[in-house]
Amino acid sequence: MCDRVKYIILFPHTLVQYIMIPNPMVEGREEYYPLTLLMATFWIWVYSFFIVFLTYEITIAYDLHFSILPMIIYPFGIVLRDLKKLEDMKICVETFKVHCSD
Repeated sequence: MCDRVKYIILFPHTLVQYIMIPNPMVEGREEYYPLTLLMATFWIWVYSFFIVFLTYEITIAYDLHFSILPMIIYPFGIVLRDLKKLEDMKICVETFKVHCSD
């Protein structure tokens, strides 16, 4: 049940990136790796901007000191990001095991 809830929460995030970032590992799209790098960098910028903007707005709304809130919020965002990367890496390793063993 926990995996289903996590899938539903992360689905919009995953779908938008799937549509916007070309996969250079697909046959016939090998030349798209510069675009993939550019789009990945763009998404990192978007996430960073969103985190900083949200942190600023919450800090202003609750009249908090500017150095307190980032120390609380940023580590949780990094953990969520890294959990997604860990899952993707496990899927990637399993896929390579299947394809490389042929």
